[in-house]
Amino acid sequence: MTATLELARQLLGFNTINPPGSEADCMRFFADWLDDSGFEVSAVVVRRRTLQSYRQPARGEER
Repeated sequence: MTATLELARQLLGFNTINPPGSEADCMRFFADWLDDSGFEVSAVVVRRRTLQSYRQPARGEER
């Protein structure tokens, strides 16, 4: 299985349908995945959880 399909399989395994949905568990999983992939990640809670991330461009790489 490709890495992309494996990631999709794992993300689809989270029950994020509300209520009661476990968006927080999914967000933590994806935040860890993004962090491991070199992104700077922060969680923002405004009524519902929102995940924000960005990756600094590598040296010589344009954004």
